[in-house]
Amino acid sequence: MRVSTHQVFQRSLTGILNAQSKVADTQEQISTGKRVNKASDDPAATASIYLLRNQIATTEHYIRNSTLAEGELQLEESIFQSLESSILRVRELVITAGNGAYSFTERKGVALEVEQRLAEMLNYLNSKGANGEYMFSGHQGQIKPFTTDPTGGYQFQGDEGLRSLQISSELGVIVRDSGKKIFADIPEPENFSTRAAAGNAGTGAINVGHVINQEDFSSFHPQDIQIEFVTATTYTVKLTPSGVDVGVISGAQDGYTLGNAVDYVAGQAIEFEGVRIELSGAPQAGDDFFVESDPIVTQGLLNGVDAFLTGLNSIGDTSGEQYQLDEMLADALVSLDAASESLSLAHGQLGARLNVIETAQRSNEDWKLLNQTTLSELEDVDYTEVISRFSLETVALQAAQQSYARISSLNLFQFL
Repeated sequence: MRVSTHQVFQRSLTGILNAQSKVADTQEQISTGKRVNKASDDPAATASIYLLRNQIATTEHYIRNSTLAEGELQLEESIFQSLESSILRVRELVITAGNGAYSFTERKGVALEVEQRLAEMLNYLNSKGANGEYMFSGHQGQIKPFTTDPTGGYQFQGDEGLRSLQISSELGVIVRDSGKKIFADIPEPENFSTRAAAGNAGTGAINVGHVINQEDFSSFHPQDIQIEFVTATTYTVKLTPSGVDVGVISGAQDGYTLGNAVDYVAGQAIEFEGVRIELSGAPQAGDDFFVESDPIVTQGLLNGVDAFLTGLNSIGDTSGEQYQLDEMLADALVSLDAASESLSLAHGQLGARLNVIETAQRSNEDWKLLNQTTLSELEDVDYTEVISRFSLETVALQAAQQSYARISSLNLFQFL
């Protein structure tokens, strides 16, 4: 077999190029710190490396979402705490205004602080988040959630949407609450309406009445009362439609017992089930008057405080207004307690979300570390091994280069 000069040179050159390629690959591994820099370095590990990198990127996204969610909820929590303090202070002012020694003038002085507290609450409810959007507008982040109503009071402008962030593959957490459920959909104190039957024969009349014991009336609500005149001078007070007799606390003669007819005295107060009414005029036998529970309607935190403020500025010191004042103050307390309960419930739910975020953050950090460790084992170099290999490959390259230099300089003329 003959070996041509061309073949000798080609083989030598190929050996040098292969050695150079190995040295270059090893240099790249040393400079990048990665064992696998392209798919051909380790085809079996490449697919796992790609999957692990995607998992790490996704987990980092969840970690960023968790951090953002935590910040949003902490801001919301600070607003809740401020609102709780404001509600507590207004409640103290309700009690202060109920001081029997206070006159209308002094109650108007109390109203000055209530007005400031109302403005303070409105400011809290219209707070903006870090992104400049309103926090309690639901999905309508550019719309101010609470505004004054042209007809009086306050109205909610947003929607009931709840914003959430994904903090793991299977878990999302609410980061923005709608102010409608927490601050607007708060039931106002139960109340009642009075009316005379259309077919009454006499000239009897019933006044609008007042709730004098909100707790008793709330327990009674939503039942209705029928006051039926047995004769022109006696009446009974019964539940409708059952006809069960209701005990009369005052307005009945001495020795009154449940089930007996009550003597009628025009203008005398009648109290039962937490309400106080007055009958006047000259009813006839068979005439009926009704005390009917009103449907429960929502009032909201701002409107509840506003109603209290209006009462302080409008209810005077006459004996007839005293019952109106007492009812207004009782309604204010009930309204504030309902608002406080709604806020406390939302605050508790917010705390639960913060706990979930904390747990998810730890889980995501652990999962990220596990994937990073596995990824490192697949793609990172062992510097001791790679440097030793680099030294060996460098020596091999140098030997190949020297051999080529020696071989390429040989020819027959040197032996002539």
